[in-house]
Amino acid sequence: MDLSKISEILTPEKERESFLALKIETDEVKSAFWALEGNNIKILALGTKEEWGKTKEELVVACDASISAATTKLPEFIKEAPNRLILGVPNSWVKDNKILEERLKDIHFLTNKLSLQPLGFVVNSEAISFYLKKKEGELGSAILIYLGTTELDISLLTEGKVVQSESVGRSDNFALDVEEGILRFTSVLSLPPRILIYNSEDLELVRQTLISYPWQPPEHGKPGFLHLPRVEILPKDFDIEAIVFAGGEEIKKSQPVKKEEIKEEEKEQKTGALTEEIEFLKDEDILERKRSADKVEEIHEEEVEEELPLKEPLFRRKIFFNLFKHGEASVKRFFQFIFRVISSHFSKSFSCTRWLFLSALFLIIITILSFYYLSKAYVYLTVATDQVIKEFEFQIDPNQKDLNFGQKIIPAEELSIEVVGSKTSSVTGKKTVGEKAKGEVIIYNRTDLPKTFSPGTVLVGPGKLKFTLDDQVYIASKTPDLVSGVDRWGEAKAKLTAQEIGAQYNIAAQSQFYFENIPSSSFLAKNEAAFWGGTSRQISVVSKDDQEKLLSELQEELKKKARQDLEKKISSEENIVWETQEAKVLLKKFDHEIQEESSSLSLDLTLKESVLSFKKANLMDLALVETAAEAASKTDKEVEKEKSEVSFSFVEKRPQEKRILLKAKAKIILKQIPESSKIVRMIRGKSVTAAQKIISDFEGVEKIEIKIYPGIFGIFSRLPFRERNIFVNFLVD
Repeated sequence: MDLSKISEILTPEKERESFLALKIETDEVKSAFWALEGNNIKILALGTKEEWGKTKEELVVACDASISAATTKLPEFIKEAPNRLILGVPNSWVKDNKILEERLKDIHFLTNKLSLQPLGFVVNSEAISFYLKKKEGELGSAILIYLGTTELDISLLTEGKVVQSESVGRSDNFALDVEEGILRFTSVLSLPPRILIYNSEDLELVRQTLISYPWQPPEHGKPGFLHLPRVEILPKDFDIEAIVFAGGEEIKKSQPVKKEEIKEEEKEQKTGALTEEIEFLKDEDILERKRSADKVEEIHEEEVEEELPLKEPLFRRKIFFNLFKHGEASVKRFFQFIFRVISSHFSKSFSCTRWLFLSALFLIIITILSFYYLSKAYVYLTVATDQVIKEFEFQIDPNQKDLNFGQKIIPAEELSIEVVGSKTSSVTGKKTVGEKAKGEVIIYNRTDLPKTFSPGTVLVGPGKLKFTLDDQVYIASKTPDLVSGVDRWGEAKAKLTAQEIGAQYNIAAQSQFYFENIPSSSFLAKNEAAFWGGTSRQISVVSKDDQEKLLSELQEELKKKARQDLEKKISSEENIVWETQEAKVLLKKFDHEIQEESSSLSLDLTLKESVLSFKKANLMDLALVETAAEAASKTDKEVEKEKSEVSFSFVEKRPQEKRILLKAKAKIILKQIPESSKIVRMIRGKSVTAAQKIISDFEGVEKIEIKIYPGIFGIFSRLPFRERNIFVNFLVD
């Protein structure tokens, strides 16, 4: 005996409360059974990790498999698997601390199918953050990354709380995917230098990839790392342990669970209020909340069951069914009744041999009558097929109401949907900016006449650099000096400004200037002090090409998104002509105009995408009319509509007529149909072998399968004598 388990076995059941934890991610589930023994939380058994797809049925199958695996590992002292459920859900399932409506339906479906009693839920990333705080004893900050098969969940943990979470589609470059998610963070610029990863078979490879990636510091309003981040791998079952710990801590903080409260909880299925750190369902019953949806779903399931084709007949005749449905006891009572009837009509002196003979005779009679009235035969005949292949052109028209066989026009319907998106990209435009140099010069007039220069007059300095006058300047003419005999030039001070920006216009002192289109022998200028203030630098600006490129890229992304949404919206009975897809811009807003300084450009765009569709049934009907003449030439054959198919391809748009020209290729299957009533008449009462030989003589029959029901009559290897009990079904291979 394992002495380590004595304390567990001797723990009173009333001191141990057992629960089930279920962690759901977007593509997988995990489970664990755990118990609350006083103030201690203990995991009893861990389930397997199971993958699931998109439907709620796949979710149920995955959860059932994981829970079943955990059930096999439960200790012996747990007599019955717990069904009270603490649920962990991904970030994408929750909005405003509430589970999304469509996901609530999935949870209801899950708990109903697996007979689980939901106590509450916790967001997976918040549970892990809560558990980390408990394990490490401090309010840590980190970036938590869940590695799914198709997407990543990236959460920013700041001081023990989940500040923001983002989901990113997974590509071949894992590090770029992580960077894309990080760049979406808006709450902080400086990211914590610690990355935690979990849930993958090759975590060490992922860790090395993240360590070697050249992470960028925060710049231009984008978040980044001031220091290279430390990448750590969480233990294998850390996530499901976090769900268990979160649930256990919250239950411990609530009222003690008594048996009376458990009974009341099973009736009302409500939960107590829990703390803000881990959000649980409060005063809300999942099952009651969706009771009406459940009724609709049950009605729908019943309708589906009624519409299913009866492939294998079920035997429900009361005479036979009442005899055998209760097993050996009913059969024994039936024969006791038979013997009482016989004994009441015959002398007690009958020997035992005669009693056995009469009993056997009576049994034979009952068997023959049962076979005659109750036996059924289902004859499945695979018949020969032929086909008619034809190509033809037809049109679809959104203004057409009914199918026009003569002009081959099929009514079309316009489907439309609004899509909204935003995108940011770097800019490629460049522009030189700066200040113009300024200075003061003395202008000399060497002529006999005074001169007035208007503002904007151009002067040329060293290096052919051009300057303009700031103000109007009047300069007197030259005057003779009688003492020295040398003429005195007229002069006046004037302020100049460079025509262009740049430091090269900061002209040194004592530089000479001359007027454009005026000889220097008449007028010239000099500066006593150096020019100042001229600067220049190159900046990034938004170009027209940047706007056009960003608009084109975002339009293409939204076009693909609209196509995906329309495919979900369209019925399986419709054909979509994607060549007719058109987009109308409802909103286009750039955050920067052309030639405006910026290192990046963002665009918000709203499009109305529309496309034409038409019914597959209309195309099939048109194809049957187009191939009717050729099909009629093949005598004794019927059209197998379910096996026939029609494909189409785009030809051209006809704007004047507002119609679309398409080309169809029809493959119509024809099957050989023998006369079923004649077959039944010929094979009734025959052995299976003889019936097969008779049927094989009919033209077009390629394969024969005969099934006798109930199976007990198969020992006779003979078809029923009554024609009404023989059913012939024609199949196409």
